Amino acid sequence: MKNRTNRTLTAVLAALMCLSPLLGSCGGKGEGSESGSTGGGSGGTAGKHEYVEPENGFNGIDISISSANGRRLDTDRIADLLGIMNTGAVRNTVNMTTVLTDPVTANEKQLALQKSWISRLSESGITKIIAVSCGWFHTEKSGITDRYAAPAWSGADDSDFRKWLALYEESWRTLASLFPEIHYWAMGSALNSDGYLHPDGYLTSGKAFGSDSKIEIITEMCYAASRGIHSANPDAVAVFPGILTDAGSDDAKKLLKKVYRSIGSGQY
Repeated sequence: MKNRTNRTLTAVLAALMCLSPLLGSCGGKGEGSESGSTGGGSGGTAGKHEYVEPENGFNGIDISISSANGRRLDTDRIADLLGIMNTGAVRNTVNMTTVLTDPVTANEKQLALQKSWISRLSESGITKIIAVSCGWFHTEKSGITDRYAAPAWSGADDSDFRKWLALYEESWRTLASLFPEIHYWAMGSALNSDGYLHPDGYLTSGKAFGSDSKIEIITEMCYAASRGIHSANPDAVAVFPGILTDAGSDDAKKLLKKVYRSIGSGQY
């Protein structure tokens, strides 16, 4: 029993050492700690799926297979270690700007990589895989290349915002259709952080969205993502974007209250 316990502890320590460079929101760019809520967010199916904590294991871990592959790490070994740790869930980074070449076309190489990784996780006994996508595409006419930049909110049908939002929804539809085996989709991450959602030009000017403007945009993004996901997979669970608790002007609690108040207003 003692030897078995020592082997398990050794495996867990090895796993943490191996996985630590890969942790963080959206494939390693993360800034600070993050929290999120499952279901609900703008069209999710909260209440239909009861979360059951795993016995003697981690509740979950966030990992980017693209980052692991880029570092030439042994991804089979990583999957084995996650299984040994009895990981209850894995939040797997599946960024649309990586897996797709445009809102309707798959990047076959990246798609194959993700399919293989998801299959390997399942083989290791991980049954709850939450896919998260960060970043988005822009219209060619906009000339914007910053994947975290968004137009200012507008209700006009012909506005840049509405055109961008339509692409965003279409991208989510394509993404969800490519992965029918994924039943949980996190609709972005850390959108309360200026680094993950800002106007075009922010990287040079430092000019960010105001709090109210950001709430409007996040609300619309959640609705669009949820529509795209559920049009491809009606039974999928849409997960509210993870929130950085030490970023932006609003803490997690205030942000959630404002977004859900915005959803309840019926304006969107």
